Amino acid sequence: MKNKFTQRSSILMQNLFSIMVWILSFCYMAIISILFGIYRLAPSHQFRLILQRLMSYNIYLTMSRVKVVYHPHFNPERVSVFCQNHISMLDSFVALTALPHTPICGVMHGWQFKIPIYGWIMKLGHGIPIKRNGLQLLYIQEKMKQRAAQGLSVLVFPEGSRTRDGNVHPFSPGILRCAKAAGLPVVPIAVDGLFSVNRAKSRLFKPGNITIFVGQQIETNHYSNAQLNELAKLLEQTIREKLNLFS
Repeated sequence: MKNKFTQRSSILMQNLFSIMVWILSFCYMAIISILFGIYRLAPSHQFRLILQRLMSYNIYLTMSRVKVVYHPHFNPERVSVFCQNHISMLDSFVALTALPHTPICGVMHGWQFKIPIYGWIMKLGHGIPIKRNGLQLLYIQEKMKQRAAQGLSVLVFPEGSRTRDGNVHPFSPGILRCAKAAGLPVVPIAVDGLFSVNRAKSRLFKPGNITIFVGQQIETNHYSNAQLNELAKLLEQTIREKLNLFS
């Protein structure tokens, strides 16, 4: 009886905590969307970095602790394609936390651009929308080239969908073909601990300890199109090894 009461109390507390996170995040993002509107009227490299830093603070609304580890040869000022393991609706905020000095946009499903406030920010921030029925590789290649010309790096999730079990799943080489065609290096980002904070198909949050590893740039021009499967496996293996190290 006591265990059942404790369990119900825990569920109630998590629900109340999650409601608080949603309300605070909604209000906070509404303010940021206004600032992004101002940014589009008067674009500025430094202003964008400030806005990205402000957006990254969403992760701290979950009262989680975040630790970032960088490869010693990582160059934060070089335009790159960042390849991150896909875990949660908080993934992009985690990336922004790890990359405070890197102007960045994301490749995401088109329906996300229709989400009130969040979708507006993604559109104002030059995000790249794709459809669920295909990766549209040629389209993404061109958009990556355009973003790179604007000095923007690109965040991608080569697994294609969020993990349901907390494990890293096979990386698709398709998005790496886009990076290669755009002449951009790729960078692995390994995120550990986020699955316990929020996971796919859940709107609930709880505090946790999140560790992020940002690797060094890997030159895509060193790989032929036929070898991109090897590059996908290398990125996947690098992230798996870092997650095993953090666990």
